[in-house]
Amino acid sequence: MADRRRLIFERRPPALEEVGLLAALQSRLNAVETRTDMEAVIDSEGEFQLSPEEEDQLYRITQEALNNVIKHAHANHVKVQLTGEPGRVRLVI
Repeated sequence: MADRRRLIFERRPPALEEVGLLAALQSRLNAVETRTDMEAVIDSEGEFQLSPEEEDQLYRITQEALNNVIKHAHANHVKVQLTGEPGRVRLVI
């Protein structure tokens, strides 16, 4: 069972392949709103020129942070902010 979980986790999320990082994150936030009473929004600025591996890592970081917010924060609102700057990307949740 642990091997199956690892293989699933290591696989690139299909949403990233199909619609890209921002749309995949928006879809994830929509799922958070559906599962909870929490308002979930995304704000993005700037340009993003990311490798598939970088997109995957940002998606997974956001996914884990959202899971932690749902489980532990007792929040009514969560915001994901993604800012593209020359040579870097900043993610704030």
